[in-house]
Formats: sequence, structure tokens, C-alpha cells
Amino acid sequence: MYKIFVFLVLFIYALIVNAQLIKVSGRESILKSEAKYHQFVLDQRSKLVWEVKLRDKGLQDVNSSYTWFYAQSER
Repeated sequence: MYKIFVFLVLFIYALIVNAQLIKVSGRESILKSEAKYHQFVLDQRSKLVWEVKLRDKGLQDVNSSYTWFYAQSER
């Protein structure tokens, strides 16, 4: 539930700051805004790419999260 809330807050914030969001396929093709299925969203303004979470128990499962940081210190 927390992830959905964070996503909604970030999405609304992106709309407020006039983000230019573009749908992108898994093969890195730009899709029309009417496309129902896409795997990524590109924010043209910030140049960030956002992953679309799915409910299919795969790598993009809505319950999976990944981080660039380690859980424990490497010291």
C-alpha cells in the first residue's frame, strides 16, 4: 500500500511540475500515449525512466523492490 501511495504522490508531483511523460516498450520503442501496455515511462524533463509494476510475479512484480544500496555496511 505504501508503494502505491508513494507512486501516486510522485505521479501527481510530476503532473504539477509539467513533466513530459512518454510511454516506452520493453524493446525501448516510444509508444503512443494511447497505448495500453508499456513497461517503462520516460520523463523527458528529468530524463528519469520509471519501471511500470505488474501483478504477474515476474521481475516487474508490484511486490518486488530493488535498491542500489546494500542492506549492510561493507566495512
